[in-house]
Amino acid sequence: MNAEPRTIGVGLISVGWMGKLHSRAYQTVPYAYPELGLKTKLVIAADTAPSRVDYARDVLGFAEGTTDYHDVLNHPDVDVVSICAPNFLHAEIGIAAAKAGKHFWIEKPVGRGYQETAAVQEAAVEAGVLTSIGYNYRHAPAVEHARKLVAEGRLGRITNVRAVFFSGYASEPNGALSWRFDKKLAGTGVLADLFSHATDLCQYVVGPIAEVTALTSTVYTQRPKLAMGSATHFAVIENGEMGEVENEDYAAALVRFGPSAVGAGAVGTIESSRVAVGPECGYQIEVYGTEGSSNGILSA
Repeated sequence: MNAEPRTIGVGLISVGWMGKLHSRAYQTVPYAYPELGLKTKLVIAADTAPSRVDYARDVLGFAEGTTDYHDVLNHPDVDVVSICAPNFLHAEIGIAAAKAGKHFWIEKPVGRGYQETAAVQEAAVEAGVLTSIGYNYRHAPAVEHARKLVAEGRLGRITNVRAVFFSGYASEPNGALSWRFDKKLAGTGVLADLFSHATDLCQYVVGPIAEVTALTSTVYTQRPKLAMGSATHFAVIENGEMGEVENEDYAAALVRFGPSAVGAGAVGTIESSRVAVGPECGYQIEVYGTEGSSNGILSA
């Protein structure tokens, strides 16, 4: 451990549910990872809503607040930035953060499609900044243990993989039509929100996926309209004016892992839903091999 802990200055862009989570995570770094010899300082937070800026200062503990995210990127005491804004702003802010020379932790999806995501990657590589995407389930102890078992060949040849991520946050038919259901603002629906987590975990534990065949469906094609920024998709609106849901509620894929994967040639299924009644966050990955007293099965 370093004799004199190094202080990392943190900037936050968007003080919604995820922004609050990031803030708490930064504050626990010295306690969770004392061997790093790091301390964190919550320097400045930005949000378009003044009430959230006040919350960032008064409750979360940021020293400063602003309604302009550029103030975060231009702040000399900020070393790393958490980008927790809605999907349609990710690429714009990610590219701006890279050009400002700030390391950043960006929530998924990085972009609403390939072009936006590639543009953020290009900007980060050119600037030489460190980046991270919010695939937080990777580092759960059970997942790391499963990855090690697979890498060491403890399960023998990997034969098949099954990953499921079911949530019910959109299972209420009168749940508000927030930006998450708007293709222009969110891009995809459950594919980016939950399916991406399951796909990432499969590739993290077993290896790159080479072949995919898939389908999607939209269970609730209309929802009551909601003014932007007035509430979230958790809000229930009775007898409201209805609007179209433009992206998918459910997705499923049959995959084959590529030749460079630890589980080369293995096949598997990935399935996600945001409208499943029951599970609040039911996340599971199962890895099966040819050896061991019982096949490798991980539930997370």
